[in-house]
Amino acid sequence: MIFPDGFAVQVDLATTPEQQAKGLMYVNYLPPDRGMLFLFQDDERRPFWMKNCLIALDLVWLDEQFRVVDISANVQPCKADPCPNIFPSRAIRNVLEVQAGLCAAHHLVPGDRLVVVGLPALPAAPPGGPG
Repeated sequence: MIFPDGFAVQVDLATTPEQQAKGLMYVNYLPPDRGMLFLFQDDERRPFWMKNCLIALDLVWLDEQFRVVDISANVQPCKADPCPNIFPSRAIRNVLEVQAGLCAAHHLVPGDRLVVVGLPALPAAPPGGPG
């Protein structure tokens, strides 16, 4: 993923419910040029949480064209249950998780568009399912 200033972040994809549930749990260090991209098949105001996360993150809420809808900056790990949910301001399609402070360091703001390189096609939603 390429930020508007040209900074590139290599992402691991979270496309299955299992990958999305695990996310970056138990990761104790995330380099500035690495992240996780959560890909969904529909728009929703879906919650994220920081359960079992060990590091602070920036959550970049994206629309279907990878335009920044919202940024939850410097979201801290959850230390005790129940962990609070973090929501975007409106429905989103995808979410990018990166090291806390990265969005501010690269002046990323709502309305910016990220360029995605080498993204595989997602399988179609099953009939009768979301999407």
